[in-house]
Amino acid sequence: MAEGILLKPVTTGQLMQLDLSPAILQGLMTVGVDYPELSNAILLQVRPREVA
Repeated sequence: MAEGILLKPVTTGQLMQLDLSPAILQGLMTVGVDYPELSNAILLQVRPREVA
């Protein structure tokens, strides 16, 4: 059985612009489990290192 990680109805750029609350993001993750065909398989958040 396949399982999704995060229900992703829009592009990553759109998700970032929406600035969703942690509760909404958690909801997208919860729903994504049941809808792998609509979900991301991998979820990463990458930021550049701060230079001292």
